[in-house]
Amino acid sequence: MGVHLDLSCIDRSHRVGRMGPHPRAIIVKFTSYAHRSLMFRAKRLLKGKKVTVREDLTGQRLRLMKNAISEYGERNVWSIDGVILINVGERFTARVRSDSDLDDVIVKYPPPRQ
Repeated sequence: MGVHLDLSCIDRSHRVGRMGPHPRAIIVKFTSYAHRSLMFRAKRLLKGKKVTVREDLTGQRLRLMKNAISEYGERNVWSIDGVILINVGERFTARVRSDSDLDDVIVKYPPPRQ
């Protein structure tokens, strides 16, 4: 990915979830926010590959993100530092913190129907 990180940049890492037919996810805790930011900025280089880099969201935020993805599509929804963002127009990104925020965005900026 073109990111130079030493082992000293990682505080802890391990697999999560139950063993099954697919490889389990790996969670990584970086020693500093700067190292984490380097990795997240470089994740665009993984486009089209079978590897993804995602934030570890709380259950409530993960559910909210999935609801936003079901309305606006995976390409238009992402998270930064636990905040869920939705691309709702050419030059506008909506910040969603709750179900009511998502409902307001859906009313104000109806999602494209496929």
